[in-house]
Amino acid sequence: MDYIDFSPIFALSKLNENTNIKHYLNMKKSITLCVNYFGGFYNSAHSTESFEIDERDFYKEEYNLEYADEWEVDMKKYGQSFADIASQMYVDHIKELFPNIEFEVKGASVWSPKYYNYTTDKIFFEVEVSDFEGLITAIKEKLKDPTTYTKVANWIKEDWTSRDGFMSFMPNDITEWLINMGTERDQDLDYVDTLITYLLRLNGYTRDNFDEEMWECESELMCEAYEPYSDDAKAEWQAYLEKVNA
Repeated sequence: MDYIDFSPIFALSKLNENTNIKHYLNMKKSITLCVNYFGGFYNSAHSTESFEIDERDFYKEEYNLEYADEWEVDMKKYGQSFADIASQMYVDHIKELFPNIEFEVKGASVWSPKYYNYTTDKIFFEVEVSDFEGLITAIKEKLKDPTTYTKVANWIKEDWTSRDGFMSFMPNDITEWLINMGTERDQDLDYVDTLITYLLRLNGYTRDNFDEEMWECESELMCEAYEPYSDDAKAEWQAYLEKVNA
């Protein structure tokens, strides 16, 4: 089963804790969700390390650069481009789950931890939902299927039971999730966000699928963000460009 780190979702929610429940269940609503299949950039399938090693060797041979080792992928540029594509791709799969509801991505961002001991980078995105109350109803309708209910209940029990090294901030009983989802107890959208991910998994969209889809475009994104970072490397590259363009 895919391991998904949900830990930063609660702490990083952008919703106002004082939201009134009547406003909270407005038909049209912008909410913040997480691309839960994203495993981060650090030591992951989407790390830039191998790309940078290959590119430095290439720049040395192709352009005869003395300071080719002082180039790297600008993680701010790469991360933002990656987040924009990943969030839209993720939402496209959510649309397949809920075809009668419109979803429009309004923006995405990358959150990175100070240390990578216990968690990793996360992609959060704001999405406008045409019928938020309808989304809550649709999630509950899907969970009325006995097979779906059983599988999701088991995942909740497995993922949200406290154990050594993990203190769960959410109950491990699906009954409580269904009671809390879409109410003032779910102002951080932890239940909505996580249940959508479970339903995506049941619909055949897994972390492996996400990784494969992103691999198709991430090399191009890395190339676009690959640049010299030292003054010597910048000056050398500028001199090279001036020479070939003269």
